[in-house]
Amino acid sequence: MSSTTFINALLVDRPGSTYTVHISAGIVQSILPSNSPSPARTPAESEIIDLDGRFYLGPSLVDAHVHFTSWTLNSSRPDLSSATSAREAIRLMEEAATKDRGGGETTAPLVGRDYRVGKWPDIKEMTKENLDHIAPHRPVILISGDLHTLWFSTKGFQHLGIDPLGQVGVLYEKPAFEAMNALNRVGEEELFPLIDEAGKAAAALGVTQIIELEQSHNIPNWLHRVSKGFNSLRVECGMYTEHIEDAISRGLKSGDQVPGGEGLVTVGAFKVVTDGSLGARTAYCCDPYPSTTSYGLRVHSPSTLASLLTHATSHSLKLAIHAIGDAANSLTLTTLAAMNPPPLPSHLLDDKELAERFWKGRTERAFPYRSLVDAGAQIRLGSDAPVAPLNPWFSIAAGISRSQPDEESLGGGGGGGWHPEQCLTNREAYEASTANGRAGIREGEVADLCVVDRDPLSATPGELRGIGVGGTMLGGRWTHRVGI
Repeated sequence: MSSTTFINALLVDRPGSTYTVHISAGIVQSILPSNSPSPARTPAESEIIDLDGRFYLGPSLVDAHVHFTSWTLNSSRPDLSSATSAREAIRLMEEAATKDRGGGETTAPLVGRDYRVGKWPDIKEMTKENLDHIAPHRPVILISGDLHTLWFSTKGFQHLGIDPLGQVGVLYEKPAFEAMNALNRVGEEELFPLIDEAGKAAAALGVTQIIELEQSHNIPNWLHRVSKGFNSLRVECGMYTEHIEDAISRGLKSGDQVPGGEGLVTVGAFKVVTDGSLGARTAYCCDPYPSTTSYGLRVHSPSTLASLLTHATSHSLKLAIHAIGDAANSLTLTTLAAMNPPPLPSHLLDDKELAERFWKGRTERAFPYRSLVDAGAQIRLGSDAPVAPLNPWFSIAAGISRSQPDEESLGGGGGGGWHPEQCLTNREAYEASTANGRAGIREGEVADLCVVDRDPLSATPGELRGIGVGGTMLGGRWTHRVGI
């Protein structure tokens, strides 16, 4: 394995000096001040990289919650996030269908993504008939931004083997998840080039690890991808009820490296979904949604939830629990002695207007990051991509500012955002996103590193969103490098 020596490097969390950092055998071997009276001896074969006192070397980043296949496939699907009504979403899909026909007629599904139904005034327009005319010879399917609802044309239902008779046009929660899994069931040979490119794009942001929670059999999928040459990320593979027995039968426990994974594939958590989403108004709440008698969706009874969690933990599998509403969190917390799910700070920006609408008078309990930290909880930040972009810098900025970028420019950020009493500090948000869980690097650690053009501990939220990543190392091996 090659070795690398950084000279004149600024180090995150070590202000006031530059350093010489030697990497070999995938490990940070030494860190010495540049002006050390006993300078580090650089091996003759080591590549010397002069950071010129301008670039910061720090730990690489982790996205603690992604659906990687969905994120990859959604990147090429028409974006409906700007639609403010069902009618506008239909218009955007009409435009996409017209543009798509430029390459000739096709019967392939036309799939739109990222519509946000929470504030639409015309949800009754979400019928299959209103999508049928868009592409009469093609299935048309729209995926919501929170992944909890799908809107179908008649052919869209038929394409996935669902009888359209009796269907209005929208599926929610478990039926929607099952339909989306079927829609995303692309052959691995066709999918691999897209997955490989998406991995490289994540590495270009300083990311070396993802927590994969795609609703599929993630361990064999990622073993296949590694066998095909994927090597840009470490992947911790989550599992669902239908996959857990396979891991148990193989004696696999959370944290284990999976044989054949080249050290990149590890066993993750058992994921349990306890309720729905805020946008779909299926998050399970203590109070009914405005102007309704609905409290949302409770997926499991207390006894069933306890049985699922006990079974997993008895086989040394850690837990990842989806609980959005306050009643769902209460149910979970009464089932567990303690719970530590990865918060999703970008969601607070997506959901804050909906929270003010559907949880009015209770929003001080939404996304309570400061309260969690002050209570001693260890937090890890994630995007839930494709719900929010796979970009930990966005998550860090959101945790600090609790503001949208345009609000930050008007004075938000650093305590001026939505419920500013719940803002994190730069250090807290950054450490909740780094591979080693700290702000800086240490001798003896695995060399999962990134080189950035500013100090994450002093950067503004806007600067963090636009931070330049000059290089990313995974175990001392470059997965991204530009300009250094």
